[in-house]
Amino acid sequence: TLKFSDGELKYHSVNDTDKDKPSGLDYSAKLDWKPGPLANNARFNQVAVRRLSKSEFEVLELKDGDVLVGAVYELLRGGKRFVRRGIAKAADGRSHEYEEFFDKQ
Repeated sequence: TLKFSDGELKYHSVNDTDKDKPSGLDYSAKLDWKPGPLANNARFNQVAVRRLSKSEFEVLELKDGDVLVGAVYELLRGGKRFVRRGIAKAADGRSHEYEEFFDKQ
């Protein structure tokens, strides 16, 4: 879930790729591109967010200042679908790119 208000992003996700161990991520971050704290997550402890355009924004998820995920979110025409494209460093230290599509629920 992505919600924007007063220069802030509220983010909620559930990753159920591993059905036996689903995980999630919740945070609120100002759209000021300054790393802020991200609590209660073993993988990341900071997040930075900025708006790139009316329909795009960029997110960095960091651990102690080291960028582990960089992603651009784009709201697609019609406003009911968005795409997330990025590069992430996996737990084994290897990086991979990804592109994911999400439909409004």
